[in-house]
Amino acid sequence: MTNKNHNVTLYTYIMNKDNNITDWFSRRGITEQTLKEFHVTSNDVSIVIPVTDIHGDFSFNKYRRLPYLHGGPKYSYDKGSRATLYGQQYIKDHDSFVITEGEMDCLVLNSHNIPALSSTGGALTFKDEWVDLLKDKDITVCFDNDEAGGVGMAKMYRLFPNASFVFVPDDAQVKDISDYFQRGGDLQALIATAVKFPALSDVEKHMKQRSANWQQVHFHKAVIKDNKPAPAPRKKLKKFENQNELEYAKAVPITDFIKVNGDGKAKCLWHNEKTPSLHVYEDTNSFYCYGCGQHGDVINVVEKIYNITFKEALVVLNKKR
Repeated sequence: MTNKNHNVTLYTYIMNKDNNITDWFSRRGITEQTLKEFHVTSNDVSIVIPVTDIHGDFSFNKYRRLPYLHGGPKYSYDKGSRATLYGQQYIKDHDSFVITEGEMDCLVLNSHNIPALSSTGGALTFKDEWVDLLKDKDITVCFDNDEAGGVGMAKMYRLFPNASFVFVPDDAQVKDISDYFQRGGDLQALIATAVKFPALSDVEKHMKQRSANWQQVHFHKAVIKDNKPAPAPRKKLKKFENQNELEYAKAVPITDFIKVNGDGKAKCLWHNEKTPSLHVYEDTNSFYCYGCGQHGDVINVVEKIYNITFKEALVVLNKKR
């Protein structure tokens, strides 16, 4: 492959006070051999990351601002570039791949004999057309542990329902695979924690386990939201005098009794919690708690709030006529 950008290689020290880019890569676990294989170089302001097509022919450069410089965007691209599958020239060489959120994580894993790929455009830019390139491969997904990473992993779950998923540990100093390695993590052990989710119920079960341990569940929430059935057109119940008591009671909005935030969430009535996990769905006038699994309608809410029976709840609700 010919790199059209002629730069000083990483193997000469680039100094800025006490910093140098070679040591920076070494601390992150990226080897010189991997840098050579991927033709990564640097200039006086950026790490230069060549991106190729599946044949290994040069497409464009992506630039990562040198870690000890400040100001300006962290990443930039050659004019006319577009989201591309980074590392695709090696697809034919391996049966399994870890898909990461960025090129640096991709380089870290490849440096430790874990074949990896990444979109050059970030967590949400994986293209449908790339799925065919990987249809015969064993896929594992590991994105950053923030909300964007979780939502991106949920998209990957739609594209690769048989894939395995790895969750970077929750730690104030750890956001991604590179951070995990720098903090002394074992990459092989991390990938060995991969989980498959054959059904939505498996996602929900895993979410409850993680929630109980105060672990982030961005991926799980996004998957559940994606798989929520489209609500049937709601029949608005008009409160006529000839409605029966049950029909009228079920039409009284849940939000008349519990206060929800802007996301439609409230603190659960059935278990103690600091962060709201009870979701109120106004289109069906129902609720579901993702913390304890309690679900139902406005009648159940009134029964709980007033500690009364079903029939007594009907009386309370019908007083709103």
